[in-house]
Amino acid sequence: MEPLGADGELLECRADEDLREAVARRIATFRPKRVVACGGDGTVAAVAAAIVQADAGIELAVVPMGTANVFALELGVGTELEAACRLAREGQARPHDFLRTRDGIALCRFLIGNLSEPGRSSSPVSKRRWKLLAYLLRGLPHLFRPRGRRFRLEIDGREIVTRASSVIVCNAGRTGLAEASWAPSVQADDGLADVLVIHSTRFRDHLRLIWSWMWGRHERSPWVTHWTARRRIRIHVPDRVACSRDGECLEGRVLDIEVVPRALPVVAASPAVECGIALDLALQHAAP
Repeated sequence: MEPLGADGELLECRADEDLREAVARRIATFRPKRVVACGGDGTVAAVAAAIVQADAGIELAVVPMGTANVFALELGVGTELEAACRLAREGQARPHDFLRTRDGIALCRFLIGNLSEPGRSSSPVSKRRWKLLAYLLRGLPHLFRPRGRRFRLEIDGREIVTRASSVIVCNAGRTGLAEASWAPSVQADDGLADVLVIHSTRFRDHLRLIWSWMWGRHERSPWVTHWTARRRIRIHVPDRVACSRDGECLEGRVLDIEVVPRALPVVAASPAVECGIALDLALQHAAP
């Protein structure tokens, strides 16, 4: 990719190739200082897993080219390609958390239940072609048919049994839909994982919850319970309930998640840069 410069090694993977292993092989060969992941959240998570596996202090940078690009939004990386590439080359890295399972890592979130259905129902082809519209077209019918299931969770050794339609374990606050967030307090570098349990199991209650989410009042909703974890989360997933990790479907009935705090150096836009961009846009808008 020309905007990234000619002094790097470009890796293009086939659709049937294991991206994590391909990146791991290149890391072992070239020993880079920084790896740039160009793609969506699933691609970024696979590249991050290879970096973590190498355990060599390699930095991760992101150029958003996927469907929702949640982690890039969390980092303050804009959608303009040249600016994102410039940040990937020249930006400073700071430590971020990640969530680890036996077979991979998540930088954004795990979705279990109704909220995981849009991703599972949307094919890779439709996501590439229609972006977020693919989730809406294929997934909305599932969201409007909430079903309550009995979930058993263990959060830092505390056992919780509850009835819910969805469980969200998030490291990044953004949902990927406009400026909406799972919760205002969720941050990718605070050493915590946030667990949100959605209790609405009737269509009417689901509509009320969605309305409160649109206005940023969902944390006060009676249909949302919010916990935080510092070490480990175990979720016993009910039968026939979908589960995903950063947009990738998962199998298995027991989900063990380890919180790994501030262990992955990630290139992010600094607050000063973001403020400068906002000020520049405001001045352009105000100019005659």
